Amino acid sequence: MPLSIASTLKRAAGPLLKVPTADGAAGEALLTDGDGNLSFGNPVPAAHNHDGSYQPLDAELSAIAGLSSAADRLPYFTGSGTAALADLSTAGRALIDDADAAAQRSTLGLGTAATQNAGAFEAAGTAATAVSAHEAAGDPHPQYLTASEGSAAYQPLDAELTALAGLTSGANKLPYFSGSGAAALTDLSAAGRALIDDADAAAQRTTLGLGTAAVEAASAFQPADAQLTDLSALSYSGNALKALRVNAAATGLEFASIGGGSTELDIHAQSSTYAQQASDLGDLIDFDTAGQTLNLLAAATAGDKYFCWVRYRGADTGVLTVDGN
Repeated sequence: MPLSIASTLKRAAGPLLKVPTADGAAGEALLTDGDGNLSFGNPVPAAHNHDGSYQPLDAELSAIAGLSSAADRLPYFTGSGTAALADLSTAGRALIDDADAAAQRSTLGLGTAATQNAGAFEAAGTAATAVSAHEAAGDPHPQYLTASEGSAAYQPLDAELTALAGLTSGANKLPYFSGSGAAALTDLSAAGRALIDDADAAAQRTTLGLGTAAVEAASAFQPADAQLTDLSALSYSGNALKALRVNAAATGLEFASIGGGSTELDIHAQSSTYAQQASDLGDLIDFDTAGQTLNLLAAATAGDKYFCWVRYRGADTGVLTVDGN
């Protein structure tokens, strides 16, 4: 008969357990309808769909499930329903992710020779064998050089020579090294060649047309001076007596003829004792008689930079006394 249980006992409809009871035959199950109502009976198996929750049983998957995974390990099948692990390095992953064979050759760093057949190359040792045979044959092919002949006839490969070989020569151009294994060209004129072929510095000074002053120190020469420049600009002619004086504007030097006049040196002829005057500044006091005395102007009267010229032109040897007053 039906068995009623409190509605708090609920679960999905189906068998709960099998018990032999007075109300049910042995082997019958205690059933629930999902609403808390129980009864004994034989449950009708319902169709089950576990596709969304379980993987169907598979021999290959079971074989993989039996492996123990680890870093850089790749599962692979060793037979039907059997699997194992192989090492898979970073380099290996970089290779197997390439899109095609060309990309894989690039990953491996291969050159274009990698896709050539073996017949495209000489077998190892072929060249050496041929050279040995050639040398052993007593030079049957004089157009070819033996190894020793080649060493004697050719310059060994050199970075500096390669750099020079890369230049384009031209007229009046000189090659020079601009760095390690690097070269460039610079201009070299006829004058430059005439200078660099001299044996020493003396010969180079001669080529340059230098005089003996070229090797002297600066202290051996008179420094530039405005007064010296003025002197070098003066010129005169004839044999007239000239005196050098400051010009009237006091801006430079000039020659003055001795004889009188505003632009010449005034001569004050004297035959007896004479007292120098302030107006004698820059003039010539000219004595023609011996034994005379020149009384100089007091310094306080003459002032700074006062000067004059004094001459004795008498025929006889005489004495002129200068009195400092």
